[in-house]
Amino acid sequence: MLQRINFTYALQLQQQALAQIRRAHTGRLKGTKDRQHFINHIRIFVRVAEAGSFSEAARRLQLPKSQVSRQVRLLEEALGARLFERTTRQVRLTESGQVYFQRCRVGLNDLEEANIRISGMQQELRGLIRVTAPVDVGPHVITGLITEFLVEHPQLEVELKQAA
Repeated sequence: MLQRINFTYALQLQQQALAQIRRAHTGRLKGTKDRQHFINHIRIFVRVAEAGSFSEAARRLQLPKSQVSRQVRLLEEALGARLFERTTRQVRLTESGQVYFQRCRVGLNDLEEANIRISGMQQELRGLIRVTAPVDVGPHVITGLITEFLVEHPQLEVELKQAA
């Protein structure tokens, strides 16, 4: 069964996710473009931490490894903290990186979920459909079809009129 969620709740989820990401950041974000870049830096950082490797994260994100590395470096500079211990053989989260990763992962997951739910809501059918059917067809045939249709599209209302 599909879980229903209203538009307001989805927006609240998105706002909460952004607030968690902002709280995890110690600096100030100037404009919309800065926030978008910053969220992208965080997204890349989370993917590197999940993958345990810059190369694997780059492959999953379909980005050049140099770009992934650069985005994480810019994030570390903005935060004023090292998030990863890098050696030639491995990448490990620092203590600060672990704390930041946990907070950001939750915020990004909430943000992605809110975006998916809002997108799905925009594609739902809503409103009122008026159907007029002959008396001999309406009650027997149309009613069953309308009931099935409404189960698939619960945001719709159907007004059935019988023609004389």
